[in-house]
Amino acid sequence: MERLLREEDFAFLSAQPGYRREIAASLRARRIAVYRRYVGLLGGEFNRLHKALRLLTLYAETDRAETSRVLVEQRILFTYRLLQVHVRLAFFRFGVKPLDVSALVATVDSMRASVQQLSASVSPLPSRV
Repeated sequence: MERLLREEDFAFLSAQPGYRREIAASLRARRIAVYRRYVGLLGGEFNRLHKALRLLTLYAETDRAETSRVLVEQRILFTYRLLQVHVRLAFFRFGVKPLDVSALVATVDSMRASVQQLSASVSPLPSRV
């Protein structure tokens, strides 16, 4: 995804015969739309994992106060990083380099690992007869 917003493509494009600024503007707009969609999918994945982790924490046999604190911190951090990406994407339209989304991806990966770890420690509910 990072390649979508690299300036090298736009520099190459501007060196081609018949280049017009409208072409680069259109390409930037389309790439921003794709990138926003990707960031939206990351947000959806984070929300699903966050909800799963909250439920696992709620139904855990032992007290998970530390996990609850981490959940709040992760939500705040992810929201902050997401806002940064959206602001930088707005500036990218004017040629400003966008923010790297690897921090967002790392947050989602961390949440996924936490869900896997906690779900392994939670025993399934007994079935009702």
